[in-house]
Amino acid sequence: MQWKLRFSLRTWFLLFTVVALASFWHLGGAVRQKQAVGRVHLLAGYGMNPDEWANFTKRPVQFDVYDQANPPQTLGERVQQQLCQYIGYEYFGTVSEISLTDAPLEADDLTLLAELPDLRSLNLTGASIDDDAMVHVARCKSLEKLSIAYTPITDEGCKRLASLARLQELDIRGTRISAASLPVLQAMPNLKQVKAEHLDIRDARGLRQGVVSPGR
Repeated sequence: MQWKLRFSLRTWFLLFTVVALASFWHLGGAVRQKQAVGRVHLLAGYGMNPDEWANFTKRPVQFDVYDQANPPQTLGERVQQQLCQYIGYEYFGTVSEISLTDAPLEADDLTLLAELPDLRSLNLTGASIDDDAMVHVARCKSLEKLSIAYTPITDEGCKRLASLARLQELDIRGTRISAASLPVLQAMPNLKQVKAEHLDIRDARGLRQGVVSPGR
């Protein structure tokens, strides 16, 4: 009986340790997400204080929100909803969209994307980015919509986006991407729409027709 009690205490201790470590890991991720969200606001020209963000109608960060039209379905989602309401979306919300239009960015600024694994939409239109920045964008495996319009991105940068298997919409207007990137775009299994205006006319036509051609 004494051996069983010791075994039981050991089991509970191990269980408590696992739960504590998991909670610590999750809390650490929440803190890193909060820092990433704050960094996005700062890069977009907003303040770091979440109380200031409510003053802007178009926020640079959008979260998935549970409401009557989209109620939480699982216990985990209900817990997440409560955490978002009482602690903050910037900690526990699912970041679904980021807009850094015309932001003065450097390639390393986008390392923050690593803390936002569920990001589905990224707008970098007019941002001061280059091909090196696409390394960080390419790590957003959940990305479905991407705009790099009116940036100096070239075919080399486009090549780095090849791993975005879920990408459906891509805006490359006004970039330096050419028809040489067509094989890269055609290899993206879910890509349905490419905006390619304001490129060389032959490149624009070839890119649009090549991606939306029958059989995709």
